[in-house]
Amino acid sequence: MDYNAIGERIRNERIHLNLTQQQLADMVGVGLSHIGYIERGKRACSIETLNNLSNALNISIDYILKGENDFNINSSHLRFQKIIQDCDDSQIDSILEIINIAVRLSSK
Repeated sequence: MDYNAIGERIRNERIHLNLTQQQLADMVGVGLSHIGYIERGKRACSIETLNNLSNALNISIDYILKGENDFNINSSHLRFQKIIQDCDDSQIDSILEIINIAVRLSSK
């Protein structure tokens, strides 16, 4: 297992989401220094921490461990998911209506 590569993928995703190590540590339920050790490849993490990292960063465990996704999802889908996760049903309906209009206009 390449812990340096795992740590680099975690760090890159954290930075992509504009999270500090402290924010990620709080989301995952571990200490700040533990996140630092994981990102530098100096420490492995438990299955629970791995799952929490996956959820906090909106990436698959396969991606964390191997740099691959076991399902067909790309960063655009993840960004969209991140945007709508805190929306209520009315806001989601509005977003979907805008997307449908954009798709219809782009296909003409």
